[in-house]
Amino acid sequence: MGYVEEQWMLGDNPDPGRWEDVRTKAGWYRRRKRKKGSKINTVLQKNADRMGSTLQAVKRILDKLHPWVHNLELGTLRMKMSAKLRQRMAKEGKTDFMLMKDLDIQPWRPLNALLRAPYSVQVSKDEVVIKLDLRGQNLDLKNSIATDFYFDAVIIWGNPMLEKGLKVDGVESKLYPIENVKEKQCVLRLDLPVKREPWMVMLKVSCLEGNEIGVSPRLYGMKVVEVGV
Repeated sequence: MGYVEEQWMLGDNPDPGRWEDVRTKAGWYRRRKRKKGSKINTVLQKNADRMGSTLQAVKRILDKLHPWVHNLELGTLRMKMSAKLRQRMAKEGKTDFMLMKDLDIQPWRPLNALLRAPYSVQVSKDEVVIKLDLRGQNLDLKNSIATDFYFDAVIIWGNPMLEKGLKVDGVESKLYPIENVKEKQCVLRLDLPVKREPWMVMLKVSCLEGNEIGVSPRLYGMKVVEVGV
């Protein structure tokens, strides 16, 4: 078993005399109890260090995205993002967002479980354009008092391994009624970074219940829809 965010995720310790739960910056993991004087395997230590640095990078990403993700059910997202950053680091010797495409920000509540409106993503030299077709069933909501919905498009770019290496920007659509949307299409445009830097774009749908933002995570969906450098 790899690292987990909380100790309880490791389950019951089958033999406390032989195994111990250890907390590190990377998270919790279970290992055999060491004899005094034993040294940590250098490969394991390197992996632990890499895990710790990528989890810090994920924290920077989510801190920047806080206005859009604070009300979402992130679940295993941190570990998934950390794993993708480590894969890029191992293969390319650098970290970027190239393996993040199609990643759902709510792992247990994917965007396509809520959003039924077809959408496309177009990338040009200067911008990313997301187009959503609103002519059919836009949302899949059962037994809900949601009344309206809207979209966000968010772009984050830069180096997540640096303390102040990230920037973020976003655009928000108008508010649409759940029933009888008059508009045929919603278009969201985001400028790409002026300098050549890694970036990823996310699409989010949010629902309102009357004049209040929806409380339940099932009234939201957010996904990485494009990446680049």
